[in-house]
Amino acid sequence: MWPTTRLTTIRRHSTIDLIDMDLTEEHRIRCAAHIIQIIVKAVIYGRGLSKFELSLSQAAPQEQFEMFRQQGVVGRLHNFVNAVLASHKRREAFMTIQKDLNDDDPLWAFSTLNLVQNGGVRWHSVYRMLLRCLELKDSINLFIRKRGGSTVDSYLPGSSALSEPISEDEWDEAQHLADFLREFYEMTKRIEGGGAQGSLWMTIVNLQYLYNELNKMKDILKDEGSTHYLKNGVLYGIEKLLTYWEKIVIEPEVSYYAVATILHPRLRLLWFKDHWRRHTIWHKKAEASMEIVFQRYVDAEEIDEEEQLAEPTRRKAPGGLYDRTLTVDTSLLTGVRSYKRARKATELAQYYDAIGPDIEDAEQVGEESLLYGDPLTWWQKVGRETYPTLYKIALDFLSIPATSCECERAFSGGRRTVTFERNLLSGSTIEALQLQKDWLKKGLMRSNLKELVDYINSRKKIPTVTP
Repeated sequence: MWPTTRLTTIRRHSTIDLIDMDLTEEHRIRCAAHIIQIIVKAVIYGRGLSKFELSLSQAAPQEQFEMFRQQGVVGRLHNFVNAVLASHKRREAFMTIQKDLNDDDPLWAFSTLNLVQNGGVRWHSVYRMLLRCLELKDSINLFIRKRGGSTVDSYLPGSSALSEPISEDEWDEAQHLADFLREFYEMTKRIEGGGAQGSLWMTIVNLQYLYNELNKMKDILKDEGSTHYLKNGVLYGIEKLLTYWEKIVIEPEVSYYAVATILHPRLRLLWFKDHWRRHTIWHKKAEASMEIVFQRYVDAEEIDEEEQLAEPTRRKAPGGLYDRTLTVDTSLLTGVRSYKRARKATELAQYYDAIGPDIEDAEQVGEESLLYGDPLTWWQKVGRETYPTLYKIALDFLSIPATSCECERAFSGGRRTVTFERNLLSGSTIEALQLQKDWLKKGLMRSNLKELVDYINSRKKIPTVTP
């Protein structure tokens, strides 16, 4: 996956054409989920993450086992899960141990859980692996004690992981790490969704939250001693996050992330001055980015107005040459333009200063949800008339997704549509099928077939189980 999404504008909402500029590397948007993944992986595996992943891809199975063995409890559990899942007999033996532990509980006597393997693509799989291992902690310990020594196979790399006991301290570390990762897991899910939940403005806000959590953990670990397994990982995570602050805020000419955040009516420029008060350069850059984009839209509107005024406005006067000398060319009239330019120049400043009154107005009419929910709703209902130029910018920038997850889901859904047996479908047919599926799922289209399925499900009788 290329971890970027291109900046686009919604032309059906805007009267200006911002896409006249060439799309270069500067106009690319980094996937927020990819940024969070790199930071959290740095916390889990430490410095040199790229080199570690490259070495894994080139290593033999036995070498991979030894490399993970050096990664603390995460690597230990990774090797154990892989060793169990590599053999059908081991999986069955592990299931049997689960049943043996639950013999006294009639509800769970026949219920077993599978181990979750660390896929290595995203850190979410590490988190889910830890959760499942913690849930099956007693079964794992019993499996190692009873069957570990007899299941070491020299022909199967990594099988020695089954004979290495996991200490209580290591289980505590796994629990500590899982608790630490839970907030970041929920954060990633929050910005992956469609609509307002996946808008570009959420990138900086969530990265700031991640930065605060990492610094909080760093302060806690000061009292744990220099040997705590998470201490170096947290420091590497902060270092990686600061690198991405430079990439998305400081380095580009215009930080589109900052512009989208400023366009949230509850945040505006005040959020940067509040949270980045120690980083004057950062919030100055955010303010400059907004001014640049605002000026681009103002200039584009003036070009449109000049094209309209460029039409011939001098009319022939009745009479002779003397009468014609009394006519004027109204296209040279500048008073109206000067007034419009001055009004537009103050629009951005008014938007910054009105955050307090706008919040009070929303609270008085009982519409606080407008400021805390989807910002586009506020722009449609309130900001459209008050800030007409900013309204156009908001429609464009708040429509940019924070991650490429929706695009990837669309491609995955397309793969299920365009199978190997249907590889001759035309582009228009594929587009129609994909749109129809999406509209049916979201209830935007009426379907007799869906209504029939719903009716059948409602008429189904659930059989009663008699003792």
